[in-house]
Amino acid sequence: MTEPSRTYNYKGYEMRSIAECRWAAFFDICEIKWQVEPLSTGDYIPDFLLFGENPTLVEVKGGATTLEALKQETEYVPERLVDHWRGNILCVGASPVLDDFCGLPVVGFMFEDCYHPDGHTDPTDRTWWRELAIASYCDGKFHENNAPAHRQRRFGFRPDGGAFNLRPWGCYEGGSCPAWPLDDIEAKWAEATNTVRYLHGGAKG
Repeated sequence: MTEPSRTYNYKGYEMRSIAECRWAAFFDICEIKWQVEPLSTGDYIPDFLLFGENPTLVEVKGGATTLEALKQETEYVPERLVDHWRGNILCVGASPVLDDFCGLPVVGFMFEDCYHPDGHTDPTDRTWWRELAIASYCDGKFHENNAPAHRQRRFGFRPDGGAFNLRPWGCYEGGSCPAWPLDDIEAKWAEATNTVRYLHGGAKG
């Protein structure tokens, strides 16, 4: 007899793991609006949609503690979304920093279908370009269209290549947004962890 899967309730939303709850709390602390399980392809449901000028789907793999593990566990994600989503896909693991890339905090992987390194822009080509996702922020001092909505400090993610603007916001600061200070990431993650520490799971179904 198999044990029923467990679900967790965070702010009235049923989630499939404590890791998803922790990420939802982290997004809240970072003032990033989200929607849980925003779409279904029939055999796949991404965990979150982050709202902004560059809406971003998020897949959470709470058991992935390294980039290599996260890579292996998310190989299938773009293929299952190919006819259902055009935009960014962010894959994250057990914590908001899985590695270091030239001194930059790596949160996971980001898939973009709008960027091809060879300049190819065929709209029928749905091959996503996978890049490292760098934890970054916008300090609100500059935006390419000087929109008032961007004149504030915002936290988010950007790829190490491709379109450098901050996701999901769309902020763009002279080529790339600066790296998010590690101590601030850790403080926000600790707060998120504490927020969901006492959530209780219930049998699903």
